[in-house]
Amino acid sequence: MSVEEIKEELQNTFDIEEDEVKELDELYMVYLKSGQSIEDFQDSLFAWKLNSKEYKSIQGVSSEMIRRFEGTMKTAEKKKPSNQSKFGTPKRGRDGTPLKGKVQMMTPRAKVQKLEYVLDSPASAAFKDRKDSGKIIATLGGDIQPTMSDEIEIENLIDTKSYKLLSFDRRHIADEIAYFINERCEVIESRLGIVEQASYSMITDVPIKVCGMIICEGSKGADGVYLLRDGEQVQLDISELEGSSIFPGMICAVEGVNLTGKLIVVSKIIQLDDQATEDEGIKEDTTIVICAGPYFTSDNTSNEPLEELITQVASLAPHMAIFMGPFLDENHMGADCISPHNLNDLWKKQIESLAQSGTKVRMIPSTSDLFADPVIPTRAIDEKEFAYCREYMVSNPCFLGANKWTISAISADLPLNLMKTEIVKNPTNSCKFTRIGEHLLNQQCMMPLFPAPEDISVDYSKFKESVCFDKLPNVLVVRSELNPFIRTVGSTLFVNPGKLTKGKGGGSYATIQLNSSGHRAKIQKL
Repeated sequence: MSVEEIKEELQNTFDIEEDEVKELDELYMVYLKSGQSIEDFQDSLFAWKLNSKEYKSIQGVSSEMIRRFEGTMKTAEKKKPSNQSKFGTPKRGRDGTPLKGKVQMMTPRAKVQKLEYVLDSPASAAFKDRKDSGKIIATLGGDIQPTMSDEIEIENLIDTKSYKLLSFDRRHIADEIAYFINERCEVIESRLGIVEQASYSMITDVPIKVCGMIICEGSKGADGVYLLRDGEQVQLDISELEGSSIFPGMICAVEGVNLTGKLIVVSKIIQLDDQATEDEGIKEDTTIVICAGPYFTSDNTSNEPLEELITQVASLAPHMAIFMGPFLDENHMGADCISPHNLNDLWKKQIESLAQSGTKVRMIPSTSDLFADPVIPTRAIDEKEFAYCREYMVSNPCFLGANKWTISAISADLPLNLMKTEIVKNPTNSCKFTRIGEHLLNQQCMMPLFPAPEDISVDYSKFKESVCFDKLPNVLVVRSELNPFIRTVGSTLFVNPGKLTKGKGGGSYATIQLNSSGHRAKIQKL
């Protein structure tokens, strides 16, 4: 990559404004000194920002932040990571559950004090003084047009109402994962015409195709990449593989030779690549607004950001509005003061306001929601005092039908987590967002990483029916810390609407219009 291309990549990834030339140059110099690839450098800075209380919610970069990050990198070079397993995360068993260290209890959040709290307090000065409200930051397919009808028929395609919050039976988890791997591999074998898979240890100088799940030992496979199935595993040599992109948990077929019975030299990676959604005939034009939390700025609990969003949405009068959590982040300053009753009343007012313009509402919880279960799949928030909103709640991830259009959405940062673990070598698709979308669609799974990210607990007993999909969706929605984006992946619209608030200021939301002759979409600043 040229200097200009690298700077453009940094600018787009970290939301650096065009007039911040000095900061961009400083960040570029730190990148050069790091000796890392551009992907690894971006991953390192993302991870550092997310773990920094001071800079976690700040948009863009500053000179002070860059200097601190550079100092952190120098310090990290002198230290060795502790408690690291072959997966590059705190030690886990083969089933992905932690073996040592802090126990991750998958129990409902502790109940907070139900104190009355003022939600109509003034917004922060940073939010009120923002100058880019309404700015369009991404578009696709032209302007949103008026539709012929305001009618919409919404269907919840998966309705699982309960999940296991204490799923620590490793044997059961291992069995569920093994069954899932086998089932997916059998589909791939059927497509490739593989009647009987050869043993991983079969010595051959003739290329063979074998299926399994990719497992990476160490950070991004630094200590080895393996293929796993039915308790059998073999190491993969991917050094000669060109145009590749793999990640831990990917279920695929590999083609290569095994000269020793212990190492397959891979020449090709094969995934299912159904990039066409199912045609169910003529569908009505459908306009949908999509937004993701947090809905409060980081410095107060003012409802002004949400009120302004609802005003803008009501003026558009879309068929449906999808609100993704967190509705109240467990780490927000108001977590000790806002009760389910407060939150229910706040959202009741907004939902009723949208109903006057004919807009239907669906709400998707997040594992970081104070009142939600911290596990994927996440069931609808079931607090008694949240009763009104419960009617509009779906699970996380969710699979919806809207006027026969299909929508899959998850309130988890899959793009960032996939980028952190992805091993990329001269990929055929240089756009990382499109590549991530391809991974999700090819795997037909809303949580394809294995082991799951450290901050996400997964109930594998409900995995196949609640996290995977058989038919490719028309719309795939994720909530991510990365820059908001719209991409077309095959015939699927892949969207990250961004967060409604960013730190003390405003964020963004998306509007999409599904049309049989071509979709339209835009992301704009609140």
